[in-house]
Amino acid sequence: MRRILTVEANLENLSELRKFIETSCDAADLDVSLKYDLTLAVDETCTNIAMHGYEGTDRGPITLTFESDAQTVTITVSDEGHPFDPKLAPTPDLITNWQERPVGGLGVFLVKQIADEVSYQTDSDGTNHLTMIKRLTDKPSEKNEPTSKKTGDKE
Repeated sequence: MRRILTVEANLENLSELRKFIETSCDAADLDVSLKYDLTLAVDETCTNIAMHGYEGTDRGPITLTFESDAQTVTITVSDEGHPFDPKLAPTPDLITNWQERPVGGLGVFLVKQIADEVSYQTDSDGTNHLTMIKRLTDKPSEKNEPTSKKTGDKE
């Protein structure tokens, strides 16, 4: 199954993006817990794009691509805003009392905890793609650090 949604990157459209992921998860017959996790990961990613990705520029699109089969769910979040490689996100402080920590900074951490694989690339046309893969098999897996590359880079 493959579904795509494109909306303008603003906070007012977050509910539509969440609903798209929820209905896609339902159509793929995913359990409620996984649906919640994937919705959270997409909400965190799209919030960051809406708040920071287009900062100082005109608003552009966010495109969600949801793909699923018997083994995996793959969600790609694409935008034309400022590039942001999740590998460069600072490690959040999880030790200090939450009341003493600054607000924010957990989005990328949560995405990496939810997804089995996270990758990032920027196309030559400037389109950013954050891809999250969740395996549906019962095999234990290690969480992978996000990988990044620019299209055309040698591997």
